[in-house]
Amino acid sequence: MGPEALAQVLRPLRDLFKKKDLYFILNSEIPSWCMLDERGYTIFQHCTGENTLDDIYAKVQPVSHDQFLNIIRYLRKSLIISFDSPHFEGISVKMPALPFLTNIYFEITSRCNLNCIHCDVNAGKSRGKEVSLEKIKECIDYLVESKGVSIYLSGGEPLVRKGWDHLLEYALTKGLRTIVATNGTLINDNVADIFAQHKNKKLVVQISLDSTKKEVNDLIRGKDAFDRTIKGIEHLLDRGMGKNVRISFTANKYNVSDVKAMVDFCLEKKIGEIIFSKVYKQGRAAAVWDTIGLSLKEAITFQKFVFNTRKRLKGTLEVLEIEDKAAPAVGTKVRICNMGQEPRIDSCGNVYPCQLFDGEDAIIGNINNDSLQSIREGEPFYNIRKKICERIDTIFKCKSCIWKNICAAGCAATAHFVYGDYTALDPMCDFCTWWHEYLIVERINQVGLYHIHYC
Repeated sequence: MGPEALAQVLRPLRDLFKKKDLYFILNSEIPSWCMLDERGYTIFQHCTGENTLDDIYAKVQPVSHDQFLNIIRYLRKSLIISFDSPHFEGISVKMPALPFLTNIYFEITSRCNLNCIHCDVNAGKSRGKEVSLEKIKECIDYLVESKGVSIYLSGGEPLVRKGWDHLLEYALTKGLRTIVATNGTLINDNVADIFAQHKNKKLVVQISLDSTKKEVNDLIRGKDAFDRTIKGIEHLLDRGMGKNVRISFTANKYNVSDVKAMVDFCLEKKIGEIIFSKVYKQGRAAAVWDTIGLSLKEAITFQKFVFNTRKRLKGTLEVLEIEDKAAPAVGTKVRICNMGQEPRIDSCGNVYPCQLFDGEDAIIGNINNDSLQSIREGEPFYNIRKKICERIDTIFKCKSCIWKNICAAGCAATAHFVYGDYTALDPMCDFCTWWHEYLIVERINQVGLYHIHYC
């Protein structure tokens, strides 16, 4: 028996790639993919399982024998054809092993001195007794024992929590990259001096700033927030902490046109990092979604800018993105949700599968009652993961989608806070489809034809 095609989907991407005679071949079950020119595509068409290699070679003249064998080897290594079994089943996106713990998003308080219109956790007033510093330190110890690399100390506004500086020192002493996510308005000389003591350690002071224009930022974050945040940034820069500062920018309809100016601001101030995210229909944003939510066109324009800016400024400014969906199409792995790898813990000690999950039905435990390890390994979390990982078998749109084993129905947390159902389809499905295709084209432009791409 000769080589047989495993790819179940064949679709030309000429409209995306802007060049003639290039074909995108996808084995959606692995998943893996390749891009072929006319010569490779002709060879692929004859891999029916009935033709021997000699038969195929005779049908695709003129092609040198070495070129022919190289293409066959490429198709086989790409898992696009097989010599072994006519019933290759691939790797189904089912229940993955519990991922290693790499990071914790810890909301050390729900209190906040601002009232941002897009706050996804409805920060403001206290929600009850805050989890003790000792319990937080226990989680830090477990993170270190698990060979984790980082922790976010956030809120609310973490600087209103008594003892935040002790937690910062404790995490840094343990060797963790420690990100303090603050609105910056409370960074005075005293607070800046505390941060400056650790500027040569793995400290990141992440400061939320949503526009370079005072009127726009204050529309989003409240009166005089801009001036107070800028002053906080300046206090850190005056102490030589530019490399420790990260600006956090949440794109919405009010500020998405200001994204380039924000990058220029970071470059001008010699700030080390900027992190982008798109506003979610969650928390306070849900009530004003029609006003601030991005359209598909706006989201795509924003994503292109972030992607290209990251490439352009590599080595000059670190450009990050919270909901980076680049992994599926750049040839690294199947995009199985990383739930459990970076859990969220709120100020009351409730544990959620990831940073984006919220709501009582998404709580998998509480660190006041159980250890974080037992919560991650426990039945409630297992049941949520199982339902989410199997949802592509129940969502109608996913069943016929060529990307189903790459995106695995998208972000379950996004579906949860929009539809109240974490087994539903990601409401950003159309965006994700565009993003997969865009990244594949970028990958081909980067490495050219005949490179192996396992998703």
